[in-house]
Parts: sequence; structure tokens; C-alpha cells
Amino acid sequence: MKKKIVILLLSLLLIAMMGCSDQEMKNDPAGVPEDVTGTETEVEGEVEKKENEESEGFNVEKNLMSVELTLPSEFAGDLGGFSRDTYLKENPGISDAKVLDDGSLWLKMSRTKHKELIKQMEENMITSFNELIEGEETPYILDIKSSKDYRKVEVFVDRAGYENSFDLSGMTIFFSVGFYHTIQGEDFKLNLQYIDAETEEIIEESVFPEE
Repeated sequence: MKKKIVILLLSLLLIAMMGCSDQEMKNDPAGVPEDVTGTETEVEGEVEKKENEESEGFNVEKNLMSVELTLPSEFAGDLGGFSRDTYLKENPGISDAKVLDDGSLWLKMSRTKHKELIKQMEENMITSFNELIEGEETPYILDIKSSKDYRKVEVFVDRAGYENSFDLSGMTIFFSVGFYHTIQGEDFKLNLQYIDAETEEIIEESVFPEE
């Protein structure tokens, strides 16, 4: 029972920190090549609007030749003394950047750069999973397997060790997968299962969002 309570609290916390999880995908016609070059026409006044609007959470908008990404202030880091020119120089592939009124960071990047960011987040997520398997604080976690899209994650555990621990590995998994889906501009969906490694019986299972 305590495991289910922890998972429920993690779900609520994730919703609160990520804001709106159902991000709208705009201007992304099927079959358009990823690396098309050309001039993108912007609606007059759009940039000024971006500077003044407030962000409710992660936001991803895919356009014909670029991707716009808004990072909440909690994840953007210390932006004191932010310099647009310096930031763009240090981050090739980012074509524009600005700090919004609520402290979040708005970025405009090429589609190639966005794919690189997603790949980096996937690598970080896999590293986090491996740390759970090898970590001294979670010796009961023996293996972690996932579907290709990370919408299903199976954690194989030593049952006795798992049930006698105050396990918080769900936090790492929920946040890692949640951010990975959101950065892609997709809804966060996860079926998380804790499985007895010996009998392959499902000990605990949670689905987010609940169906």
C-alpha cells in the first residue's frame, strides 16, 4: 500500500511541475524533410508577444523548419545576467533565446538541434536507470527494461528487498520519462511495473495518466 501512495504523490508532483502536459503540435505536416533550408515567415508582433507571455510549464511547438521550446524557471537554472548573444554563441543550433517574464527560458532551435537534445535526454535517462540497477541504495533492483518509446517500464526486483524498503526509484523513473516525452512535444504516458525477478509476477503497477 505504501508503494501505491508514493506513486500517487509522484504523479501529482509531476503534474504540478510540468504544467500543461498536452502540448499542441503546430505546423508539422507529414512528409516534410527534417533539414529543409529557407526563410520562415513570422506573424508580425509574434516576437513581442513571446517576450510578455507567461509560461505554465514545459512547452514545445514544432514549426516547418524550427522548434520552439520553453523551459520553466525551475529547470532553466540561474538566468541572472543572461546575455542572448553569449548564449547563442555557446549553443550552436539555437537561433534565438530570451528570458520570459515568469523567469522561464524560451528557445528557438533547428529541428536537428531538437533531435540532438532528445537524444541527449534519452542517454541521461538510460544512465539514471543503470544507476538504479547498480546503486548501493537500491540493491533490490536487478534490471530495468522498457519499450522503445519508454511508455512502458518494467523494474525487476528482489521481492523481499523491495517490499522491505522505502523505495523512491519511481521518482527517478517518472521524472526521467516524463521530461523525455514532454521535450518531444508529446503527452506523458507511462505504465510502470515492479516485477518479481524470480517469479515474473507483477508486484506493483501504476498507469499515468489513469485510464
